[in-house]
Amino acid sequence: MLSHSNTATPQSYTIEETEDGYYFMTDFGYKYFMYFATFHLTSTDNEELLIPNFGFNCSPKLIRKKGQKHYDPKVSTTIKNFLLEFFIRNPHLPVLYLCDTEEDLAENRHRTFKKWGQEISKTIPISIHECGQAYFEAGFFSSILVRTDFEEKEKYVGAFYHSLKEFFPDIG
Repeated sequence: MLSHSNTATPQSYTIEETEDGYYFMTDFGYKYFMYFATFHLTSTDNEELLIPNFGFNCSPKLIRKKGQKHYDPKVSTTIKNFLLEFFIRNPHLPVLYLCDTEEDLAENRHRTFKKWGQEISKTIPISIHECGQAYFEAGFFSSILVRTDFEEKEKYVGAFYHSLKEFFPDIG
């Protein structure tokens, strides 16, 4: 579905490809996995649309004590650059992000993903569409990033919102 170069900059880590996705090792010994899974959206015309759902995780888990923060700016830069390259190589594919609710950090993950999208949009034309306040209040955080020059943008954005209503009929 996509290709990726594995060059690192002084501000990012080298990404390696595996059978299941991609990974990089940090200077602190953490291994981050990045992957795309296929997600099904349904348009208002009941057309099934397949979309890459981006995910990532860290091993071992970052264990944080209350008030303690572990922040490695190279991790953010690496993932952001990975997504930027994805959109450059795949201008016809939107990306869905469903925030993991583990450790009650879904809202933080959502803000981070949104920030990455905003930074990517400074380089290439990307629009960010969020699930909305009613979903946020219910603890669900999701968004879709779409190139604004993608001719089927409205179809996919509409399917994102239509699918949310199908999945969560009592919200929104």
